[in-house]
Amino acid sequence: RLWAKRIPQPLTFFAFDLKGIEKITKKIKPPFIVKHIKGMHGQGVFRFDSQKQLLDFFRHKNRLGYYLIQEWYPTKYYFRTLVLGNKVLGAMERLSLHCQNRPNIPLAQRSKKAVLSPALKKISLQTAQTLGIELAGLDIMPDKKGQLRVLEINRSPKFKRFTQVTGLNVAEEVIKYIEKK
Repeated sequence: RLWAKRIPQPLTFFAFDLKGIEKITKKIKPPFIVKHIKGMHGQGVFRFDSQKQLLDFFRHKNRLGYYLIQEWYPTKYYFRTLVLGNKVLGAMERLSLHCQNRPNIPLAQRSKKAVLSPALKKISLQTAQTLGIELAGLDIMPDKKGQLRVLEINRSPKFKRFTQVTGLNVAEEVIKYIEKK
């Protein structure tokens, strides 16, 4: 549905078989991001720097059918926005754990409050509304040209860190939203 609404995303493919994966590697170049279809909270996300590494991963333990393969963007950060109803509550900038030279930074220092630009607000709202999600955490990353692309949509986002970083009481906002309905 996002493609139909022209919401930018990284090229993403489903890994059904090894021949299909070989075809995928002709459409996108390494490094590759691989995500488990049921992964949550950063679990089940891997980066592979070669076709061989990618194929070895899928040969091991019959992992076919459970993972997506996504193109990688060489950026050190991404945005997490939180959408509630028809409102973007705010944004934070997070260090990408798949950046090439990942610094050893404690978890508490990997996020900071971000300015909610009009473009970030627009893509966040458009994505959540297209999918009919009332409370959504969206991971959005700029590509090489600076265009924002939706990496992930979280239907049950954790918001403790978001509250700490932005100073916004998300739980209170959710309660107010429910009371109005």
